[in-house]
Amino acid sequence: MTSFRVVDGVRVEVLDATVLVLTPGGVEVLHLHGAQADAFALAQVGCDVVPHRLQAAMAGLVELGVVETNAWSRRRIIQLGGAAAAAAVAVTALPGVAAASSPSDSTTTTPPATTSTTTASTTTTTLPITQLTVDYLVVGGGGGGGGGSGSGAGGGAGGVRQGSVTLGAATYAVTVGGGGAGGTSGTKGTNGGNSVVEFVPAVTGNGGGGGGVTVPGRDAGSSGGSGGGGAGIGAGGGTLDATEGHAGGSGSGLGAGAGGGGAGQPGRNVTVTNVGARGGDGVPSPLALAVGLGRPVGSIGGGGGGGGQSGTGAAGSGGGGKGQPGTGAATNSGGGGGGGSRGGSGSRGAGGVVVIRYVTADATGSTVSASPGTGTTSADVHTMADATHTYIWFTGVGGYSFTLA
Repeated sequence: MTSFRVVDGVRVEVLDATVLVLTPGGVEVLHLHGAQADAFALAQVGCDVVPHRLQAAMAGLVELGVVETNAWSRRRIIQLGGAAAAAAVAVTALPGVAAASSPSDSTTTTPPATTSTTTASTTTTTLPITQLTVDYLVVGGGGGGGGGSGSGAGGGAGGVRQGSVTLGAATYAVTVGGGGAGGTSGTKGTNGGNSVVEFVPAVTGNGGGGGGVTVPGRDAGSSGGSGGGGAGIGAGGGTLDATEGHAGGSGSGLGAGAGGGGAGQPGRNVTVTNVGARGGDGVPSPLALAVGLGRPVGSIGGGGGGGGQSGTGAAGSGGGGKGQPGTGAATNSGGGGGGGSRGGSGSRGAGGVVVIRYVTADATGSTVSASPGTGTTSADVHTMADATHTYIWFTGVGGYSFTLA
């Protein structure tokens, strides 16, 4: 069958802007309006794809048993707010059936996130909104710079994801990845941790790759959200996904560390003997600007600069660390750590961050909340509002939950 279709035995009448649906067995009449009616019309002709704006309504029709689908799992229907969308549909119970099914004239039930009162003839439901469109910024932890046994390369920035999604009523898990440790003398920097929000589908900013060192077998940068730089004859690490970052630069055989890749551009190759190269620049972010993150504020995901015996590479704009000794990566920017020089350690990459923004008026009648979880505290959860939007952001390494009810 097609992915979404009306079940057999349903009868339909159209009255002005209302679609009246008699359920199989003649037990109830559903009164469909707006998105409910539009979703039902799609199922009447059979469809394989449901437009985003109609997905919650379609999930409600599946819950009510008038539409069947082989495209969505039970978990998907729950995440779309199917139970709440079903409860929002006005239902008329046919009097003979209702009287036979209950010895009393009325019952009161409380479905999830709703209050519903049923009489022998009608159902009236009051419930909060079941959908909310949010903007998001998800940044993985930056990779650590390589330790300078000679010279170390800059760490790659954590992957940067920015976009929008419409959510159904549910609780969504959030994870913020930490920055990777800088390598000690002669060891590579470690990769940063992934930051993830379990929207549908999940949004992941991969941790940045660690920078290499001028030691055979350890000179290549590691791959990540953005790749760590290579040192000596080492190549730069690649990006795991070109939509979130760039590759690290190459050591070019010139005895110094290359720059780590940034969210906005690749790390620079070493071009001068024993002088570290600059990290790749990050990208602008309106959400980071609003909540005061990045270096300069509003720019995130810069790669770390490489170390060198005769000079160190500059940090990539967006929070990367300068080749050491120098300024470390900016807090919660996902910036890569700077590479070490003259036997010194590389610096740690910056931790990642997750920022969620929504139009405050759009959430009227709903409950939006955020809570700390594994390894985090309430001090790691931040909120603010301006004239139009509400912002929630998560900064400490570990787990959280974001709930729409």
